[in-house]
Amino acid sequence: VLITEPDVPTKILHFFRMVSVSLTIFIYTWPAEVLSEANADLAQAAYKSLWYISDVRTRRLSLLIMQRSVHPVYLKALSFWNIKLETYTKIMSSAYSYISVLSTANN
Repeated sequence: VLITEPDVPTKILHFFRMVSVSLTIFIYTWPAEVLSEANADLAQAAYKSLWYISDVRTRRLSLLIMQRSVHPVYLKALSFWNIKLETYTKIMSSAYSYISVLSTANN
């Protein structure tokens, strides 16, 4: 559609729509990725703290944090997909592939 439209204003409109959708998806995936990375760093931070010389309650809480941080945490979209930058890359790659196929089929 973007390539085959003859008039320039329509091309510009489609371009800004594509950029808008891309940025919207990125705005959701980037903070989710940051959250996942922070969770991964949490176990290391808890382990590197001086938990072993703390009181019993703090030791148990530190151990609980370390145990729960072993498994990666991801935000999910509709309980199907993990929201992360890899997902964003796959979505954008698929969209580009679809546009290429439609552009080739239209010519």
